[in-house]
Amino acid sequence: FMRAGHSTFFLFKKQDRLSFFGRARPLLDAMDISVKAVSMSLLRREILSFIRETGSGRFNRQQDRDLARKICNAQIRRNEVFRRWCESQGYQTSVWHPPALPIVAFKEAAVCSFRPSRKNSWFESTGTTGGNSPKTSCHRFRSLDLYEASVVEGWKWFLRMQNAECRMQNPEWAGKKVAFVGLMPSAVKAPHSSLSRMIEVLMRTFGDGDEFWCLNKGKWNWSGLRS
Repeated sequence: FMRAGHSTFFLFKKQDRLSFFGRARPLLDAMDISVKAVSMSLLRREILSFIRETGSGRFNRQQDRDLARKICNAQIRRNEVFRRWCESQGYQTSVWHPPALPIVAFKEAAVCSFRPSRKNSWFESTGTTGGNSPKTSCHRFRSLDLYEASVVEGWKWFLRMQNAECRMQNPEWAGKKVAFVGLMPSAVKAPHSSLSRMIEVLMRTFGDGDEFWCLNKGKWNWSGLRS
């Protein structure tokens, strides 16, 4: 069993699916009829557009809230694990602030809005903060386009802040590509590491072509840092 907030409920695996038992309310039946099912492809395009606009400095708080609600409703409709968790916590779609899904769910179940067998990529945790549990969490993806867009646009946002200061102190540096050094295995060596993939995306997008990975097969290699 697992305790969360003021609720205690039991979890068990049945055919690789996680089931929750506790105080529950059928959210699909309770959802306002005005909340229509959203095409996931259309929602994906809307999220991508919002990420890119935000990365360019055009942040709209109301748009952010409206999109978050759309995403939550889509997950309730399509993500059984998330829906059952919301039901066990007494969540009502008329009230915003859905409950956060505990990390243990990502260890015990396939948390996704599609059939787990249709995943094309996945990230696994290192398990360094798992306590006594030997399991690692797994995050499944049909596509990494949203992940990569958030990495790129987030970096652009911070670069704008950095470039403003850079132009004042070192005008010749502003806007130039940079040399990246990865203090972890490469994305090729660690394909299921989100951190390695993040650095690989930054190298590919903003790097000057002289990137270097310092960790290979568990051994440090600093030769690439020599100029």
